[in-house]
Amino acid sequence: MTAIRIEGNKTIPEAEILPRIQTQLNRPLNDRQVAADKRALYSTRWFFDVRERIDETPEGIVLVFEVRERPIVQRVEFIGNNSRDLIGRRNVSRKQLEAWTGLKVGSPFDHVANQHAVQRIEREYKEKGFYFARVELEKGSNPGEREVVFRITEGPKVRVLRRTFEGNQFWGDGDLKKNLQTKAAMLGFIGGLYRDETIPQDVDALKQFYRNVGYFDVEVEATPLFSPSKGYVDLHFTINEGIRSRVREIQFEGNYAIPEAALRDGSRMRSGEYFNATLLGKDIRRMQGYYNELGHLFASIRPVPTFTEQPGVVDLVLEIDEDRPRYYRNIDVAYDGDYPHTKHTVVLDRLGISPGQLANADLLRRGRSRIAGSGLFEPGVTVTPTPVDPEHESFAAVTQTFRGQGPGTGSHSDHWTDRFVETTQRQASRSVVSYKSLMTNPESEIEVPEAVPPTRRPAPKTQRQDEILLQNPPMENPVRTQASGVNAHTINAHTINTNANRINGGSVNGQTTHVKEHAADGPDASLFHEALGQTITAVFNRRERDFLTPLQQDPTAVLNLTEPSASSADSLAAATGPDEGETI
Repeated sequence: MTAIRIEGNKTIPEAEILPRIQTQLNRPLNDRQVAADKRALYSTRWFFDVRERIDETPEGIVLVFEVRERPIVQRVEFIGNNSRDLIGRRNVSRKQLEAWTGLKVGSPFDHVANQHAVQRIEREYKEKGFYFARVELEKGSNPGEREVVFRITEGPKVRVLRRTFEGNQFWGDGDLKKNLQTKAAMLGFIGGLYRDETIPQDVDALKQFYRNVGYFDVEVEATPLFSPSKGYVDLHFTINEGIRSRVREIQFEGNYAIPEAALRDGSRMRSGEYFNATLLGKDIRRMQGYYNELGHLFASIRPVPTFTEQPGVVDLVLEIDEDRPRYYRNIDVAYDGDYPHTKHTVVLDRLGISPGQLANADLLRRGRSRIAGSGLFEPGVTVTPTPVDPEHESFAAVTQTFRGQGPGTGSHSDHWTDRFVETTQRQASRSVVSYKSLMTNPESEIEVPEAVPPTRRPAPKTQRQDEILLQNPPMENPVRTQASGVNAHTINAHTINTNANRINGGSVNGQTTHVKEHAADGPDASLFHEALGQTITAVFNRRERDFLTPLQQDPTAVLNLTEPSASSADSLAAATGPDEGETI
């Protein structure tokens, strides 16, 4: 392509049109770029028709844009914007009117846009308090015209003089005025501009104010009363309060994790008393605090009033969506600004939570306050918990996201739940079989490679070595698996001790344990299960304080894992946290 030409332009010079075109000379013609150039020419509003054409000349290919210009505005005039404020300035200047309409000499003429400009001017005048302002389009409504003339009738600036109430017996006038967006003018000329769009909002606010104390059938009507000069208005509210309702019964639906007696304990909203939304809100926050302590971070409680046949009597139903216990899966730190230099550990230390910990909204708020009060960041620190879809998460994904966030020297977090899951993944087969499945199916066939002596690293000074190693003697009769077509391998106390050392932070240079679910004859699975239960018990004893404090459970109910029963499986599931994917 050797040249670009513009045809059809009469008033707009070609030098102003060509900079809008991005197609470059001496390069192959690109249809997509030509279409983008057409859109750019339309966006200028200079043309109502743009077409492209390709001409072949002896010098080469020429790209031609055929345009049909819109009419150009030759004159813009605003008549009637003459009112002035107390110091003599115009209330609405010509510059403001041009900004509202977007019209000036030389701009494209559009008779439809001129009609929209009339509505825009009226709306802006009313926003400034000129409630009776009217605008007419004297010229510019026909396609053949080239001049635009607006005639404006401003009228007086209307201010609210008084706000009066009728029919209110429970609340006084002063209490009701606090809920209104419409304010009265001070000294008759300062503030208090009248805007009719705020009247419906004031009516709704008064209704809600009455409903919060049990007047569910309240009716409110607002009437503006203008002065003869139209410069002032009294806003009069007529109220029919109706009957105040008492709560006959409070019911709970959907509470499974917390008994009803615990939810009722300490309630301020009681049966037989008048409905009070303030007291009910405090009760709901208290109940949500209970769920928060159990890790139900996204639990919701929705009060639903049920009206009875007897006037003034209502039953209150609290619909509870408990969600499920949540654990922190990953903690992401994002910085705003160029070239951030603060290390993530600075934020994580002040946040006070770690991956694998039971979720708690109170701890999140405290951590945010510590970060905001550190003085390291500008105001506006946000901490946002995000739920994770359990159908698309696995334990492996959980442990991978902990990398580099723990206080220890390893690559993963030192939290005991992370180590437990990490060891589980190394021990499990490619098709993951959770410990819950293993405990509930004690007859599963187990295939284990020969154990390799572990390579232990020194235990931290804060831990005793005898707390890490299991204190159980080797089995006299090793257990052998019944595997068809596969060499049998021995599961002895040394293998279990090796697994325990892995859980407690050691490393083993050996093969991965494989778990396959097949029916097995004999007591093999039960004996393996017993040894596995001893291993897990030792791990829980090691981190007993970390485990028992957040869940507030009896250790004997959790650590009794040596019997292959369904109850033991449930206890183990409670100890290790959520099932696969139940993390945030």
